[in-house]
Amino acid sequence: MSATPITSVEQFHEVISGSQPALVAFWMVWNEPWRKMNPSFETMSKDAENSAVAFHTVEIGDHQDITEEAGITVIPTFMLYKDGVQIDGFQGAMPDNVKKLIQQGKEL
Repeated sequence: MSATPITSVEQFHEVISGSQPALVAFWMVWNEPWRKMNPSFETMSKDAENSAVAFHTVEIGDHQDITEEAGITVIPTFMLYKDGVQIDGFQGAMPDNVKKLIQQGKEL
């Protein structure tokens, strides 16, 4: 399954409050690091071995309310949430760090 876009602050709250670990990518279409990272992120989101983690995206230009609430200041930013708690996260386009977040999510 590919990453699901988050389109409202209510949906964001629902996603991060769930019992399934959620990896959320905050991005903008013009951002070159995201453009390089997106194919890897999508591939990881479709890998059956990663199905324990829900993959989501937030386009920050369209959803400033979510961006502000999450405290995002750099793009891309990747955050792992579970049960309403931010577990971990990082800024930048680093596939190995995304893999680490996925592994953390699988272990929760």
